[in-house]
Amino acid sequence: MSRDRLQINKNFKEDLMTMYNAYGFKNFKVNRFEEYDVYVENKDFFADKGVITFMDTDGKLLALKPDVTLSILKNVKDNSGEIEKYCYCESVFRVSARSRRFEEMTQIGVESIGPLFDYHIAEVLLQAVNTLRNISKESELAVSNLEVIALAFQVAGIPREIQPRITALMGAKNLHELQSLCEKEGVSEEGMVLLKELMLLSGSIRQVCKRLQMLLGSFDENGCIETMENILKPLENENIRLDFTVVSNMKYYNGFVFLGYIKGIPDAVLFGGQYDRLLQQMKKGCKGMGFALDVELLLAYLEEDTKEDMDVVLLYEDGVSIARLMETAKEIVKEGRSVLVEKELRPSLCYNEVIKLEAENGRDD
Repeated sequence: MSRDRLQINKNFKEDLMTMYNAYGFKNFKVNRFEEYDVYVENKDFFADKGVITFMDTDGKLLALKPDVTLSILKNVKDNSGEIEKYCYCESVFRVSARSRRFEEMTQIGVESIGPLFDYHIAEVLLQAVNTLRNISKESELAVSNLEVIALAFQVAGIPREIQPRITALMGAKNLHELQSLCEKEGVSEEGMVLLKELMLLSGSIRQVCKRLQMLLGSFDENGCIETMENILKPLENENIRLDFTVVSNMKYYNGFVFLGYIKGIPDAVLFGGQYDRLLQQMKKGCKGMGFALDVELLLAYLEEDTKEDMDVVLLYEDGVSIARLMETAKEIVKEGRSVLVEKELRPSLCYNEVIKLEAENGRDD
């Protein structure tokens, strides 16, 4: 069939890095190996806890890096007073969601580190939107804010010790379990209603912020709702949806957290947020925000569409000589196009053009 399904530009990795460079993000290269302590001290920060370790010649325990962000943060200058902006396209070694075995996979992303101002936060969000759009116009960035969620917990009277469980239930969109836990812990009816409304609140930046002001504005002494709206307002025309079921580990994250989706793929392919608390835990006095694109997940869903994706399918009749087929295929390749020589057009093929060679006088010499 001709190409009418979601396809990835073959050079999409290079295109993304070029786009990040245009916004001042510098390419960052990291070693395949990293000291194991970097990961064991922050093992909850990256999704999969598995790490491949080995002993170096000097007896030091090393790891094949499972995450790029931690490696970058380990190397950034602390309190330099400058904004350090990095982008990367690197291999990481993690347990694959498909095989459940360790695999080498590609991670693409950006990090902005330093005394970040509102513009820099909006800029990272824009890069996330642009990353998704570069892959598909039918994409969406779902954005939340942990400071707003923390404010809602305060107003609802949620005990600190159960906040991580409440956050997890919101992320799972499990209203039934949320209500059961609140009842068990003695949360007021008003508090449960507030949490439910926040959990169901989803939509455009303007609509959601207006509703948040009605629900929480009188309690918002730090102005986190207004700050969030001011940062997001320039992005109103982008494919952004506010959704407070987008949550992350509050031990590491603060402020904005977000997930990126592409139509036709049920799971998020992009993950990001502000991680000031992680930097504090690493004894660094700066702020940070970034995201990573899960290339393995992206390619897994598009694999069937791309594995036989050709520019030209070259069909031939009985009697067409091998020499003529090879010469025709060679000319197509010289034009910079890919070619697949087939006797018949199979339904599984994706292509731009079909060329059919007929035997001259019934047969080629």
